[in-house]
Amino acid sequence: MKALILAAGYGNRISELTNDNPKCLLPINNKPVIEYWIDKLVEINIDEIIINTHYLHHKVEEFVNDSTFKDKVRIVYEPILHGTAGTLYNCIDKFINDEILLLHADNFGYVNLVDFLEYHHKRPKKCVLTMLTFKTSKPHESGIVKVDEDNVLIDFFEKKKEFNGFQANGAMYIISKELIKNFKNDFNDVFDIAKEVIPKLLNKIYVYPFEGMFFDIGDLKTYNFVNKNFKKIK
Repeated sequence: MKALILAAGYGNRISELTNDNPKCLLPINNKPVIEYWIDKLVEINIDEIIINTHYLHHKVEEFVNDSTFKDKVRIVYEPILHGTAGTLYNCIDKFINDEILLLHADNFGYVNLVDFLEYHHKRPKKCVLTMLTFKTSKPHESGIVKVDEDNVLIDFFEKKKEFNGFQANGAMYIISKELIKNFKNDFNDVFDIAKEVIPKLLNKIYVYPFEGMFFDIGDLKTYNFVNKNFKKIK
C-alpha cells in the first residue's frame, strides 16, 4: 500500500499563520501537523508516501529532507493546483497494482490506521473505496453522508444549507486497486473528489464511522482549540 498526502493548499482561512509557513507545517503541540500523519503511515509500513506541494513548496521539501523518514517520501510539486481529484488523477500511474490511503495534511485526529485498514478489507464486494467519517458540529460546512444498514454510502450532501445529519466526510480514503485501475477512464478531467468523484460512487463506498475527535485545522478557531486542548484530545 502507498499513501498520498494532500498538502498543496494556500491556507487562506488561516492566513494569519500561513503567510510564511505552509498549512501542513503548522505546529500542533510543537510538532508539524503533517508529521503526525507521516509517523502513523511509517508505523504501519506504508511502502511509499507521496506528498503534493504548491504553496511555499520549498519549505515542505526542506522539512522532508531534514527528517528521518525522507527515504519513504516522494514530493510531487504542482506549479498549478490540480485539486484533490486532479492530483489523484495525475499521480494514478504511480499507484497501479497498489491500494492508496489518501488524506489531507491539515486534518488532525488520532485515527488508528490498523483498524481503518482492517475495516476496509472487510468491505462489501461492490465497494471500491472506504471513507472515514466523523461527527461534526458544523454540518453546513461539511460533506454529510447517508448510509444504509451495511454502512454503504447511499447519498451525499456536500456543504448544503439544509440539515442532513451530523456524520461528515473526513476526506480520508482507502482506494481499492479496482478503482485505481479504472480511475483514468472513469474520472477524466476531474478537480474535486467530494464534488465530482463521490457522487458517481454511490452504493460503492464503504463508510468507516470514526468515533474519536477529528478536526480540520484550516480555520484559526479550530487550530487554536486543538492546540489548547491537545492533551484532552489525545
